[in-house]
Amino acid sequence: LGGSDAYSHVAFVLAIIFVAIANVLLLNVLVALFNVTIQAVAQQSHRIWRYQRFLLVCEYKKKPPVPPPFTPLYYIYISIRYLAGRIQYHREKKQNANETLVMDSVELNETNIREEFK
Repeated sequence: LGGSDAYSHVAFVLAIIFVAIANVLLLNVLVALFNVTIQAVAQQSHRIWRYQRFLLVCEYKKKPPVPPPFTPLYYIYISIRYLAGRIQYHREKKQNANETLVMDSVELNETNIREEFK
């Protein structure tokens, strides 16, 4: 084991090759693990970003579109618009009811006239 044996030189060269290949493989595994970790962090951060954006949109949806000094005027406008819509709905409903009554009476008159001329 004094180092003069030919097999010791071959074993030394094979050990160096083994260590070099092992280092390359371990570095590749380390890079792959970092890549998986980075992808997981990127997915999680994208999910958090979407949730925070959703919360921001919901917050802005709840706020009136005018600046604070004019918000009472905006609420008055919304109330008037709501009441006008309700009044229009009831007028149309009443008009449709009247039209159906008129159409029913016209149909009755037509049937009465047909029966009279038979």
